[in-house]
Amino acid sequence: MEVVPILALLVAAGVLAALVAVDLRERRLPDALNLALALAALVFHTAGDGDRATAPELVAGAVLGAGLFYLLRAVFFRLRGVEALGLGDVKFMAAAGLWVGIWGIGPLILIAATTTLLVAVLRHAGALSSEGLRRRRIPVGPRIEWIS
Repeated sequence: MEVVPILALLVAAGVLAALVAVDLRERRLPDALNLALALAALVFHTAGDGDRATAPELVAGAVLGAGLFYLLRAVFFRLRGVEALGLGDVKFMAAAGLWVGIWGIGPLILIAATTTLLVAVLRHAGALSSEGLRRRRIPVGPRIEWIS
C-alpha cells in the first residue's frame, strides 16, 4: 500500500477521535473537523492505484448522507419543535459520504443507529420506562464516527 492513503487514514482516525471528544463534551461537531475529515477522504480516494470508488459515487454519497440527515433534522423539528440533529451532524454525514460513497451510506446509517440504540439501552437500562429517558439527549456523532 502506498504512503499517502495510509497517512490519510491516520489523519482521519485522529480527526474522528477529536470529533468524538468534542461531541461528547460540547454536543457539537465543529466545521473545521468535518472539513478535515472530508479532505482526508478526498486525499485517500485520489491517491493510490485507483481501485476505490469513483468521484461521482463519492459525491453522491456525500449528497445522499447530508440530504438524509438534513431531511431527518427538518422532519423531527417540524414534528416535535426540537432540533434533534445539528447542522454539524449533517456536515459530518457529507464528509462520511465522501469516505463510503453512495453504496456505503445505507450500511453506515444502519450500523450507527444500531450502535447508538445499543449504547442508549446499556447506559439507561434501569430507566427505559421512565419519562426521563425520553427527554435525554444522546450524542449521535460518536456512534457514526466509530464505524466510518
